[in-house]
Amino acid sequence: MNTQKRYRVAFFISIVIVIFGVVFFFFQGTDLGNTVMIITAVIGAISIWFQMRRSKDMAEGEFILALNENFSNNDDIRHLQSKLYRGEPITEDDRVAIIAYFTFFETLYLLIRRDVLDFDVLDDLFRERYVIAINNPDCQALELVPAAATYRNLFTLDHLWTHYRQRQKDASLESTLPTVIPDFDRYVIL
Repeated sequence: MNTQKRYRVAFFISIVIVIFGVVFFFFQGTDLGNTVMIITAVIGAISIWFQMRRSKDMAEGEFILALNENFSNNDDIRHLQSKLYRGEPITEDDRVAIIAYFTFFETLYLLIRRDVLDFDVLDDLFRERYVIAINNPDCQALELVPAAATYRNLFTLDHLWTHYRQRQKDASLESTLPTVIPDFDRYVIL
């Protein structure tokens, strides 16, 4: 269950509890002053909840911007991404950049696994940048195929991301890793 659904469920349960509490107090014969106090407390609690929710959303937005900045401002990643988008050959001299690029995505997998990042955000922000590198034959031949055992987190991300896109009924920008990496499933951590 993603974070937004958890908040909705928690909010709904809170409202139900508050309503039952108010009904209980009415049946206990409370006076008008206590009823007003209870309603004021409920309104205050709901206001606090919305403010906390807003603060969480702002922090999440800042986190997403920081992720994008870290990706975009890394010189190795920017260099490799430039070559990928221009269709230039990726060479042995680019190996450090390839490793930095894929290590970034391995880190994103760890954030997904710990429920810090949702696939919706990952997919919207990074899918094209991921697939252009992961499907590049030079990147595959130089790093992914020979060092497959070291990219278990990346392959697990690839597997989960592919299933996410299938659930979204979106077959665009698919990964070719399962067809290129011998025994791909052996490296996926589930």
